[in-house]
Amino acid sequence: MLLESNHSNSGKVIRILNEYEVIVNVGKKDGIYYGQKLGVYKLLGEVTDPYNDDKFLGRCESLIETLTPLKIDENYSILYKRHFAVPSTAHVN
Repeated sequence: MLLESNHSNSGKVIRILNEYEVIVNVGKKDGIYYGQKLGVYKLLGEVTDPYNDDKFLGRCESLIETLTPLKIDENYSILYKRHFAVPSTAHVN
């Protein structure tokens, strides 16, 4: 999984803590800050042009989740989901 923020900071998810939090290998030294929204992308594969000698065109990625820093260390950060889906069967009293 790749981590990107406007394609300026790039890092990797190094540990999944639970369904809401992950640890990434970028932190203060990489410009991560509180309130920032970071996208987590899954690499789907390389894109080539079969009509042009299979020329490499780039990599295809799919956005999995948008996360926000919960804790920022010098070299790593813990990111979390800000918005949680409420099941349609949930009741509010």
